Amino acid sequence: MSDEGQRAWWGLTGVVAAVCVVLQVALAATSGAPEVGTRVVRSLSYFTIDTNALVAVLGLLVAARPDRTGPWWRALRLGAPLCIVVVGVIYHVELRQQGLTGIDLVLDTGLHYVVPALALVGWLLATPRGLADVGAALRALVYPVVWLVWTFAHGAVTDWYPYTFLDVTEVGAGGAAVGVALVALLLGVLAVAAVAGDRAVARRRSPAPQG
Repeated sequence: MSDEGQRAWWGLTGVVAAVCVVLQVALAATSGAPEVGTRVVRSLSYFTIDTNALVAVLGLLVAARPDRTGPWWRALRLGAPLCIVVVGVIYHVELRQQGLTGIDLVLDTGLHYVVPALALVGWLLATPRGLADVGAALRALVYPVVWLVWTFAHGAVTDWYPYTFLDVTEVGAGGAAVGVALVALLLGVLAVAAVAGDRAVARRRSPAPQG
């Protein structure tokens, strides 16, 4: 896809993700107990919200200048789509809520289905090949690792966890470890597939050696 096509697609993705995140956090801040500060912190502690925010950053950066380079840029271009796809898969399989209506349904669909789909298509069709490598995949893991450290540190202090399968008070340390392992396995499989597929396509598109 051309630079203009990349900019348009990722710009759309970034705007959709940003709007969903802002509205979801605002909704959390204005609904029910506990106090506003606690509600905002909890909202921002969900992997779904943080990853949608990461996709928003990626989308808007690509829209501004798609020809950026550097190891951490490669990590962002690989990691954000991978993590948001994990969000969509786990939500659909394990966490999907029933009976949502109105703005709750709109934001739920946007955060868990629309943005993951936009980011996946963007990585497949609106991302240059040859950017995904082992180094990028390893750097991309920094984000979910930092999120896990925050989740368990925050949970240890407040007894609140964003997801039941990570809630040490409910499923125990062993159960939480299993939950982390399963998510890590899914992310690892997707990362290996992405790097292998990216390399294969890049090799196929590279000009044949002369001689």
